[in-house]
Amino acid sequence: MCTVSWLPQPDGYTVCCNRDERLTRGPARPPEIHSADGVRFLAPLDSDHGGTWIAVNEFGLALTLLNRYQLSSPPPAQPRSRGLVLLELAPAPSLAEAAARLARLELIRVASFTLVAVEPGRPAAVTSWDGRRLATTLLEASGLIATSSAVSPEEVLHSRRELFTRAQPLTPERLTALHRSHDPESGPRSVCMHRADAETRSFTRVTVVDTVIELTHVPTAPCRGTALPRLALPRRQPSGSVTE
Repeated sequence: MCTVSWLPQPDGYTVCCNRDERLTRGPARPPEIHSADGVRFLAPLDSDHGGTWIAVNEFGLALTLLNRYQLSSPPPAQPRSRGLVLLELAPAPSLAEAAARLARLELIRVASFTLVAVEPGRPAAVTSWDGRRLATTLLEASGLIATSSAVSPEEVLHSRRELFTRAQPLTPERLTALHRSHDPESGPRSVCMHRADAETRSFTRVTVVDTVIELTHVPTAPCRGTALPRLALPRRQPSGSVTE
């Protein structure tokens, strides 16, 4: 259960993500600087399985992962954590390379998910895995990219989509405020979600500009939480790229 939104900008973008989880799930480890394949990236880690739901690397590629519900495909008998898939993609220097790596992974033991990938100057790529095949769509418009809910998913999607539409034109500050929103009321439909068994457990904002990548993280519901110290990385250009 998550809500992901974005705002493309001339030299980068802003991505915001609410992570909704069961109250019985353990607290996540706060974001840190990680390294794999010679690439640094920023990400919190899930304390239960060691994966993550959001990461941004020094090339400016951000990835977020949402669970998918209400699918006809049965869940895998011995599932592999979806968050580990995202960790394998986090060092990719570009959206195209992340897509190529995803296509090479063995996903048969991975439950269904939606993966959002964003890099500067390109449409957001939204890839769905339904347990059998991958399908990708590209989105250029700012606002809500994806949201998921285990309860009344169509009602939740309609309510949150309407909220983001009414908030246009968006700014980074307005995008952040939407992720704290209890519109139309605090409950299962609000972006900052609250139910008896689950709620928004964290808020993460990724900001990428021409020279730096920043990650801001609130380790609890953003309606009542305080952000941890901001993490930053210098933005690195992929090999062979030309900057003006």
